Amino acid sequence: MNATKISAMIIMFLILVIPVIGYPKLTNYVNDFAGLLTQEEEDNLNEIIHDINLEYSVEIAVVTIENTEGDGRVNYANRIGEENGVGKKDKDNGILILWSLDNEKGGAIATGRGIESILNDAKVTRIGRASRQYFDSNQYHQAFVFILDEIKTELEKAKGQGD
Repeated sequence: MNATKISAMIIMFLILVIPVIGYPKLTNYVNDFAGLLTQEEEDNLNEIIHDINLEYSVEIAVVTIENTEGDGRVNYANRIGEENGVGKKDKDNGILILWSLDNEKGGAIATGRGIESILNDAKVTRIGRASRQYFDSNQYHQAFVFILDEIKTELEKAKGQGD
């Protein structure tokens, strides 16, 4: 076999072997695919996020999943946000808050480039670590409320600096 045929066979093999990750389609601010929240808790979080969106023109999505299908949490969160258009397109100011149960158990807060000046990696890491106590005790609603409150605090600080 010549090199071209071998290359083509390798590419075909990789296409067949490499799993294709299907990122979930978001239908609301809160998308509880793992079934961790009650309807009342989802409604409450949707209301909080809606209010933040109105006040600060920032789009936030909360997503719970069973697993990341072998992908890393941060990459998975970024891809969900990108594929679902979380954030204003011209501002790239979306925030996606992810919690995964199985492989890659844990959370991620992914931000668009347009919001990174307010929510940089250090702030997102601090917020994530501080919320972990709630996740570890299965208080998922409280964990998401905590994260949203911290995000709102950072947005308010930035708004005050812009005045």
